[in-house]
Amino acid sequence: MKRYFLFKDDSSHKFWEIHVENNKHIIFFGRVGSTGTTKEKAFADNASCHSDSLKLIKEKLKKGYVEIDKSLKIDDAISETTNDKILHYLTVLLESNTQKFKSYSSVLPLITELFNSLQIFDWDLYKTQVTEEIKKNFDEWWTNPQKGIIDEVALFSILFEYDYYLQKDVHARAYGIVEWEDFKPHTKSFDMGYEYDFANGFEAVPGITLNFFDNLEVLYWENLPETIDAGELFYAEGYQEMIKCYVYNGLIALHKVFADLDNQKLFDKINKRRGFMFLVGEHDTGEVFPIYVP
Repeated sequence: MKRYFLFKDDSSHKFWEIHVENNKHIIFFGRVGSTGTTKEKAFADNASCHSDSLKLIKEKLKKGYVEIDKSLKIDDAISETTNDKILHYLTVLLESNTQKFKSYSSVLPLITELFNSLQIFDWDLYKTQVTEEIKKNFDEWWTNPQKGIIDEVALFSILFEYDYYLQKDVHARAYGIVEWEDFKPHTKSFDMGYEYDFANGFEAVPGITLNFFDNLEVLYWENLPETIDAGELFYAEGYQEMIKCYVYNGLIALHKVFADLDNQKLFDKINKRRGFMFLVGEHDTGEVFPIYVP
């Protein structure tokens, strides 16, 4: 495992790398442009090394470091990009809700079970599946003139909107956003408002599957054990944090998928306005999350 991080503020610009090799990790850090310093530490076993590495990474993220693409050289990553900021924001939200969940002492067993299930979800398989889905829908729907898409119309955004998520096979429909009066780029969640329209042929078309929500179907009121009241469950300790961990893990996975596809130049075919964003949001909440800016 090799991971790379940058920190930049008004007075400093630093890098931090960690390389994990079996039961030891090697850390390389310093000011961008300097030769840097290397520290190596060995552990009794691989698990202890991995645990310590994750702890150090969490500490760096809390201090404001941003993870960058491992294919980049540190010296080439001179400044935070918009996508660095998006990924950092989502990562901080995930870490914050994870730590808050773990701080509770009276979490219902069902909620704990769902939180633990998220930790073993196969994200690599999900990213592979959703990558193929995006490629298919991109050609068949999002850029297909035969479906009514007008090439000359520039998009402000493509919004993926999902409805009820306490069920299996949740699907976020895709919408091409045009005529967005108060548009401006964002790197954090925001309220879209209603001053926009949908592009011709690009309204509620096939988008992306969010099957990382599948386990949550047990929370639907008809599926709950008789001992759990659906109304009280919503306010139960750890419930909201557990739900948010599902959301933020999913958004981070999607960010990485869109980044990989952008590197493959897939999105070059989209007629994009300056600041174009891919967005994900739950229907009727108003809040949307930028997940990638190509």
